[in-house]
Amino acid sequence: MEIERVKRLRRKSKQMWAIGGQVLIVCAEALIQTSLNGASWPLRAGVLAPAVLILYFIWRLHVHPYLAFAENYVVVENVLATYRIPYRMIESCEGKRSLLIRVTGRGVIPVLAFDVSFTGGRCKSATQEELLRRVNAADLNGRETFSKATGMGTLDILAISSIFLLIAFCWVG
Repeated sequence: MEIERVKRLRRKSKQMWAIGGQVLIVCAEALIQTSLNGASWPLRAGVLAPAVLILYFIWRLHVHPYLAFAENYVVVENVLATYRIPYRMIESCEGKRSLLIRVTGRGVIPVLAFDVSFTGGRCKSATQEELLRRVNAADLNGRETFSKATGMGTLDILAISSIFLLIAFCWVG
């Protein structure tokens, strides 16, 4: 799915906590690998594999999701799916503590970039207001269509491949 260059919106506090967690995991893994100085490579690979897996899941669940406004549609990038929703198809934007977009004929799509949080309320509210403003100003005869693309990108494939490679290296020894 071709997505034009638009500003990607996320909850900054969620992203900062996730990146901080990733830094802590890298530091802990560096200390563990240093303490394993002289150990066999399979042992070191076996200790490294869970750290890579944890880093990948933190990135995928907390850093990757975003919402972006384009001229005639909104892009919602969730964990494993990307939605391109024309403004004219949006019925409502709801949710008390998380952002949910109700789409005509498609049901409710959660926006994981603004999921449940006590600290993200202002950002979610501002995003919700902007989305509703764009929905009200949308051209009802537009040609944009709803699309959903699922799958993984290059970073996902590299992360999962490296995890399996480390596990295989540890197993074969």
